[in-house]
Amino acid sequence: MKHINCIGCGVELTESNWYASRQRKNERNCITCHDMKRLRRKIRQKNYPTRLLARFFSKKAKKSFDKVEEGYVYVISNPSYPEWYKVGMAVDAVDRLSSYQTSSPFRDFKLVHERFFQNRRLAEQRCHLALMQVAKQWNGEWFKLSLNKVKQTIDSVEDTAPLPYPKEKEKYVQSGFPF
Repeated sequence: MKHINCIGCGVELTESNWYASRQRKNERNCITCHDMKRLRRKIRQKNYPTRLLARFFSKKAKKSFDKVEEGYVYVISNPSYPEWYKVGMAVDAVDRLSSYQTSSPFRDFKLVHERFFQNRRLAEQRCHLALMQVAKQWNGEWFKLSLNKVKQTIDSVEDTAPLPYPKEKEKYVQSGFPF
């Protein structure tokens, strides 16, 4: 098949980034450029549905944040869940906390600890693996243990050594792999 590029941004058009309806009409805009064109038209007409704006801006925001490697591994608590702590990653931990506050009518989530890493994704994986070894229970990114133990574990995680392959993750967790 001949390579076809988007006339807006120049990216190569494939089935994953080109609407099928636009392919049939031979319109050469990728999904992002097509959505931007629609959004500009809706804004000019002052007739823009909320879901279209949210879809567009979430794609753009995700692309820009995915490029940033450094960031924070944070710990969030809520008094409704004693001894349960959520450990996650974000470019800005305080901003992430504000997104949790919208889901709670009492705005009672608290940022109790954060640590900066050069590679936040890798650091979060390491923190989760290390916390799985010491937690009483865990469910996804939520861990049940004391706050001091969570802080000690996160502060002991290194930001430099390579992570084991995902299929071997359980073997390392069970054997006490040193982080």
